[in-house]
Parts: sequence; structure tokens; C-alpha cells
Amino acid sequence: MLQGRYGNDYLNRALGILTVFFAVLGMFFKYTSPVRPILSVISALFAGLMLFRMLSRDFNARRLENEKFLSWWMPFRTKLKSFFQKGPRVRKARVTPTFAERRKYKYFICPQCAQRLRVPRGKGKLRVTCTRCANKFEIKS
Repeated sequence: MLQGRYGNDYLNRALGILTVFFAVLGMFFKYTSPVRPILSVISALFAGLMLFRMLSRDFNARRLENEKFLSWWMPFRTKLKSFFQKGPRVRKARVTPTFAERRKYKYFICPQCAQRLRVPRGKGKLRVTCTRCANKFEIKS
């Protein structure tokens, strides 16, 4: 049934979030309030647009719409992330060591060069120097 349809993308996801947001926002107003039907109509329009895009067969037009949205959204998203981020983040290692090693050591990834590092557990706050790039950062063990 949905074969040959455009499907879901980032713009549809954003439209879905806006649909839910306006629907929930409308619930906070009284039933007799003039604002409630306006919010319901806005929510229904976003839902209709989302369904139209999802069931569309015009792949090129939907792809261009999504690219325009992403060209606006990605710089905004990075600014938003950097605003809420408190300094450089230390990423945890993705490769899972053995269970015995996990009990003794905590694994991290250097925020600058992505080198996998390990520190002994239970030592409190440590200042770690990366073995590859000599970047110094603080972590909790």
C-alpha cells in the first residue's frame, strides 16, 4: 500500500511534533475559549500537511522541501545545542570491554581526537591527558 510513497523524513518529524504541541496546547484552554478552535485548526493543518507529504509520490519535490528545512534547521540546532551545552562533552566509549574490565575501569573517548581512554573506577574527579593528542580534560571516575 505504501510502496512508491515518499514516507517519513526530518520535516515530517518536525510537523508531527508541531501537531502534538498545538493539540496539547489547545487542551489547556477552556472549551468555550476562542483560542481553542484556532489551535485545533492549526494542529489539523500540520497533521494534514504531514500526511500529504508522507503519502506523496513526488519524491523530488518532497526531497527539496526537506533540504530547505534542513538548511534552516541544522544551523539553528547547533546554536541551540551549544547554548545548552556546559563546556566540551566527554563521550563514552562505544566498544564494550569485558565485564571484569568494566568493574575495574571506566572508559571514555577524548573529545578532541576520539581516542579511547580508560581510568580506574572510584578515584573521584580526575584530570586525564589524552595519549594521542595530549588534550587535558576532567572526568569523574
